[in-house]
Amino acid sequence: MFKSYRLRHRQASRLRKQIVYFIIFFAGCISNIEAQSLYQIDSLKGLLKKSLSAQKRIDVLNELSFALYDNSDSIAFYYANLSLKEAEKAGYQTGARYACTLIGIGYAGLGQLDEALSYCKKSQHINANLSRDLVGYNLTVMGNVYSSMGSYDSAQYYYKLAIETIGKTGSAYYLSSAYQNLAGVMIIQWRNTEALRYLDKADSLSLRDKKDNFVHLSILALYGEVYENLLDFAKAEAYFKQMYTEAKQGVDTYHLVQSHLNFAELSYRRGDFSESLLHSFDALKVTETYSSKSLRASVLIKIGLAYEEYSQFDLATSYFFEALKITESIKFKRETAEIYSELAWVYKEQKNYDVALDYINRAQVIREMINDQQGVSNCLNIRGLIFFQQKRYDNAISELEKSVHIRELIGHIEGVSASTFNLALVYAEINRVDKAIEYQLKGIDIEE
Repeated sequence: MFKSYRLRHRQASRLRKQIVYFIIFFAGCISNIEAQSLYQIDSLKGLLKKSLSAQKRIDVLNELSFALYDNSDSIAFYYANLSLKEAEKAGYQTGARYACTLIGIGYAGLGQLDEALSYCKKSQHINANLSRDLVGYNLTVMGNVYSSMGSYDSAQYYYKLAIETIGKTGSAYYLSSAYQNLAGVMIIQWRNTEALRYLDKADSLSLRDKKDNFVHLSILALYGEVYENLLDFAKAEAYFKQMYTEAKQGVDTYHLVQSHLNFAELSYRRGDFSESLLHSFDALKVTETYSSKSLRASVLIKIGLAYEEYSQFDLATSYFFEALKITESIKFKRETAEIYSELAWVYKEQKNYDVALDYINRAQVIREMINDQQGVSNCLNIRGLIFFQQKRYDNAISELEKSVHIRELIGHIEGVSASTFNLALVYAEINRVDKAIEYQLKGIDIEE
């Protein structure tokens, strides 16, 4: 009875994604190499077989590591570590400084965020001449790590510092990456209008520098997410289709997974759960060879959501708990909170109210800690429905009213409609017909 009235939407955002699912945007390289090109990757591997100076070999290792990160992340991580080892042995500080950034990316993909930060900070402290672009790139990666930790203020600080460091005369490519990542944090915080402004800046810069398609594809994905949040599904679908078409033309495994997740989410929002499942399983198949734990967790959550809609709760919880093992182990707070909320919903449906309340309380603690206001409103909405089913009507009304208030403040109109309708259900149950009709009409007005 209550299921169809509970609003869902992506918590990220990008893992995200970011996700939202978790999203790490690996932007930049130290030459004009096009990282998407298998030919260039093979050429770099061929160079390693030749007689090179120590410095040239280290530069090639770094370039190869970067080039591989979006389609074979484990091999990329290997080359980054090899580069650092050889750079330290040769005393080549510039190569070591960049290698540390690349190792930081690898640890971030593995979900070892403390290690990722450690190597990015090590890069900062190495006294070596490095271009402003690559110094800014390191700051952008640090922002991504803090975003994954749920430390959004710190993430914004490092993205803005990256923009300042690169400067207006710096590489349009690196600058667009920093703006695009900053937009990603705005989306997580449901600041969609601000996100669009940063995306427009990132897009205009990206069009000026096309040496690598990764940032461009990420911008398309984020545009789609914003318009999904703004309920303009036609625009969202157009951006997602463009991203998928372009991703298939290269060797970008990361964005192929992300494309399937985007379509899974869009289908889910439209109520086509079978289509959502198909896209989710396509994504899951790719993650079996692409070792990003964060992406795999996002896919597992998506599958669990679809099964939940079919009331196949045993299947749903099996995927949620598998995802939870990942998110808790890699300390992804936002994704962990999302899973707690979904488990609360399942246990509510099964009338196991004590367990449901325990999970929703855990979710809210995390969401308040990371200042995820949309997530907090989601917790209040679910707790309100748990209280409703327990016939604790005053408590239900209090929680739902707080949910409506937060959703109005952040402009989450679809959420306002959902919680408003839930309030109408409660008032109808206690025979407050006047209030029930008031909230029902308000909800209908918003829906129209």
